[in-house]
Amino acid sequence: MDQGAEVPTVADELQHHARGCYTAHSGIKRGNRRVEHLLMAAERMAAMASWSTGFAYPADELREAWKALLFTQFHDILAGTSLPAAYTDARDAHGYAAHIASRTLYAAAQSIARHTDTAGDGDALMIFNTLPWPVRVPVEVERGGLSLQDEAGAPVTVQSVQPTTVAGQRRACFVADLPPMGFRVFREVAQTKEVPCGRSLRAGSRTLENDWWKLDLDADTGLARSLYGKAAGLEFLGSRAMSLKVMKDESDTWSHGVPAFREEVGAFRATATPVLEETGPVRACLRSHLRWQNSEATHRLRLYRDIPLIEGEIRLLWRERHAMLKLCVPTAIRGGTAACEVPYGAIERVQDGNEQPCQAWVCIAGNVISPRGDAAECGLALLNDGQYGYDALDGELRLSLLRSPVYAHHDPATLDPSLEYAYMDQGEHTFRYALVPFVGRWQEAELPRRAAEFNVPPLWVHEYAHEGRLLSGYSFLSAEPGNIVALVCKQAENGDGLIVRAVEAAGTELPARFEMPSLGLIWYAHPRPWQIVSFRVPTGPDPRVVLVNGLEEEV
Repeated sequence: MDQGAEVPTVADELQHHARGCYTAHSGIKRGNRRVEHLLMAAERMAAMASWSTGFAYPADELREAWKALLFTQFHDILAGTSLPAAYTDARDAHGYAAHIASRTLYAAAQSIARHTDTAGDGDALMIFNTLPWPVRVPVEVERGGLSLQDEAGAPVTVQSVQPTTVAGQRRACFVADLPPMGFRVFREVAQTKEVPCGRSLRAGSRTLENDWWKLDLDADTGLARSLYGKAAGLEFLGSRAMSLKVMKDESDTWSHGVPAFREEVGAFRATATPVLEETGPVRACLRSHLRWQNSEATHRLRLYRDIPLIEGEIRLLWRERHAMLKLCVPTAIRGGTAACEVPYGAIERVQDGNEQPCQAWVCIAGNVISPRGDAAECGLALLNDGQYGYDALDGELRLSLLRSPVYAHHDPATLDPSLEYAYMDQGEHTFRYALVPFVGRWQEAELPRRAAEFNVPPLWVHEYAHEGRLLSGYSFLSAEPGNIVALVCKQAENGDGLIVRAVEAAGTELPARFEMPSLGLIWYAHPRPWQIVSFRVPTGPDPRVVLVNGLEEEV
């Protein structure tokens, strides 16, 4: 460069190598996602508790937990290409980090609970949202009361769902509106009056319908065959139903030299009529039992009365070898591109059928022909809780769930037929997904926030009745508008104040507004598209917000 040589600028991905690594060893992938979010949520809760109640922020413990997680992100561990013994160590490292994060989460929550006014009739149930934007999400509480009131005494709709024990213990499900990075106090009380609601939820033997969507299940695949959006008057699924398809995969653990997994060798089929497992005032659920060769799956599709969430769950017993399993979503969308989350950003790609990396969401965006014959700009996104590979072709989106090569098999080595090998991903797995249809551009659908909500559930604690200075509806930090995703709020590394870090996640230029109501702080920023911005809020009687870089140095 000093000699005047021209250096090319690359504004795209550099290469795709060993694409099987996006999916190999599904357990390490799901563990990574879970622990990443647990640690970030623990930092946010500890920051809120330390500034609100004097809770001792466990900086050293959280630092050690992050080190344990980051060590498992070494390329041969997180890639799924290491030795079987390495995954015993990685599992233990994830457990160590998750234990520290969970202990911090609940200790911080209990510290806040001790300083909160929970006085009143009945038992107090505190629900925490650790994300710095308001959410309306389902909450499930083991041993939860079936009669709830909010802080104003208004009744809350509750539904009894199957508990996690068979000892007669109850489990309650309800939808909660929660403030940004804050909490609300609900009360478990005796209640006889009916909760008024103008929304509807209907369920049949193969249909689920609310005010937003109508879903039909396919008798053969056991998954959705129709997703009709009522407001837009559009069908979002194509002529074929969603399905679980098995692909031939005789590649090594890395899948060297394999650009795509497209050779279908089979598909899971329903073994019985779907069962209407749940129906009530909060949600309805259809359960399907599926099978392919030696493997079995239970699929659940849930629809809620008061929120537009479309939620799926797959519980799988996998006993196949040299195969990959994909969740296939044939959309009605024509043209356009596939887009997905990448770390602190998103990327658009052509629909070429090749295996691609992704994070917590992926979508196909283009046009759907309406019943009137005009082209409506829209898309369909698929959220996941721990998958990192997909492909897209001709409007069909396929999320890679698992694959089963031999452990640590590297070309050009060949398998000896006289030996017995350990195959990956054998046994039980649980995958969660959500469907998010949208009208307009994907950049306007707030998919990064929807994916974060899907991966970061609310936290709840029971608390006895007592007085306190914190009130229900308390919010510690908010970040707006919807293109701003602020998942980092933690103690500064030097111990002086808090660090708030956010990313512009839609490729747009809109002013960002941050607020910490308890400190009387409001500040603004103008991040460029995809820019990461960090701020330090120092301790002291007159805190001011300082822009810092990634090393937390003032700029």
